[in-house]
Amino acid sequence: MLNQLKPYKSITKKDILDTFYNFAPKTQLQIGAEIERLPIDKKGFAAKYSNPQKNGVKEALEEISKSYNWDKIIDDGVLIGLKKDGSTITLEPGCQVEISLEPQKTVADLKSEYEKIDKQIQPIFKKFGITLLECGISPKSTSKEIEVFPKKRYQYMAKYLKGELAPSMMRETAGIQAAVDFKDEQDAIKKLRIFTKISPVMTAMFANSPIKEGKQTGYKSTRALAWLNTDNDRCGLISPKLFDKNYNFTFEDYMETVLDIPMLYISRPLSAENCRNCTTSPFKKDILINGKITFKEFLEYGYNGIYPELKDYEIQQSLFFPEVRLKNYLEIRNHDCQKGELKYSIPAIYKGLAYNDNVLNSLEELFDEFSYEDVMNARQNVPKYALEAKFGGEKILDLAKEIIKLSKEGLKNDSDIKFIEPIEELINQNLCPADLIKL
Repeated sequence: MLNQLKPYKSITKKDILDTFYNFAPKTQLQIGAEIERLPIDKKGFAAKYSNPQKNGVKEALEEISKSYNWDKIIDDGVLIGLKKDGSTITLEPGCQVEISLEPQKTVADLKSEYEKIDKQIQPIFKKFGITLLECGISPKSTSKEIEVFPKKRYQYMAKYLKGELAPSMMRETAGIQAAVDFKDEQDAIKKLRIFTKISPVMTAMFANSPIKEGKQTGYKSTRALAWLNTDNDRCGLISPKLFDKNYNFTFEDYMETVLDIPMLYISRPLSAENCRNCTTSPFKKDILINGKITFKEFLEYGYNGIYPELKDYEIQQSLFFPEVRLKNYLEIRNHDCQKGELKYSIPAIYKGLAYNDNVLNSLEELFDEFSYEDVMNARQNVPKYALEAKFGGEKILDLAKEIIKLSKEGLKNDSDIKFIEPIEELINQNLCPADLIKL
């Protein structure tokens, strides 16, 4: 039984806002990346978390931990990942293997760290008969065939998330995220707006999921299609206010958007008496809310005698899935997983755009004419047509070429410019990665 008393002082909106101001000093702007891959067994189907043969993803993680001294990440007795030296190897709902890299000053350093980790884990996954596939969606297995692995958060999401393709998004897809820093609130909101506006173009450039259930789907990014059909309460473009030229969008506006989302669950420690027979630490109990109240209502009224703490907002924010997510850095989330050197083109592009004021201003001017409705329409068309789609009255392909040009300008005195070349070569042929995938 939960033993939770009302705290002396519940958190306030100010406490939440303060978390946004803990950003990096201007002299320490870095770039980050998270890269997901699909674990595929010898028959080409999604590998299981564990199985009677003891050759699943779980067993591979245990071997990696033992062989290379990675610390295990345990959730309620379940192995959900590994951590070491600021980087992590974690599992997404369908056992997608995600490497989250410690932020670095250069993309070259990100690549070096990724390849060091990959050199450790690839032979072990291979030993267990698992290939880590680099594309945006599982090519054979469907969501009905892929179990959500036993992490409580993912079990809750699987039962709650709305949308026809939410199960596909959770179980079948794999993406790459980039992370950039900001100097202050004005810089953060400017980048949030611009990178949200260009998200359909970036999705098109890196579309890499045309095959599902062993056949062509007719979409260049079936992963992006899945996200379009996942829980509109918590996915998409944040707010029309972000696109309103006459409105001064702020950290508080972003926070208010997150507060208005229906809550899924909160977590609280159990009393010492109730933890006598527990096997995990810290001992906790999850309280399912399943959309009964918003976080704003939770702040005002509490829930069944429970009152908000900052960790509750962290859970709430992590269950908000816009194309670009604001923390005390920006997390850009809208790219299919990529093969080879293309994966490094993603953080390289954002580094070139984010950290040169003249380039960022030029990018803002280039996309200034596009409205919230223009971006929404482009998002709807990009999964199927990718570079052939329209953005307002412009061709996505032409805008992609301009983005590459501007990013290269931002990196012109930076050795990381070489990471732009793989995607530039494709775009100059009017191709995205999906165009290279044949059955």
